[in-house]
Amino acid sequence: MSELKKNKLNAAIRLLELIDGTNKSIEISRTMNSPLMVRQYKHLKKQYTDQLQELLLDFKLSAVLSDAA
Repeated sequence: MSELKKNKLNAAIRLLELIDGTNKSIEISRTMNSPLMVRQYKHLKKQYTDQLQELLLDFKLSAVLSDAA
C-alpha cells in the first residue's frame, strides 16, 4: 500500500473516531436539554461525514452518509 493510501486510511479512521465522539456529545447535549449544542454538534458531524465520504470515493467506495448526519 502506498504512503498516500496509508495517510488517507489513517484520515478515514480519525474521522470515524471524531464522528463517534460527536455522537456522544450529541447524546450528552440532548440529556442536558441543550438544543443549540445539539444543532452545533450535528453540523460538525455533517462536516466530518462529508469529509469521510470524499475519502471513501478515493478508495472507489461509495456510501450514502448524508442520512447519517
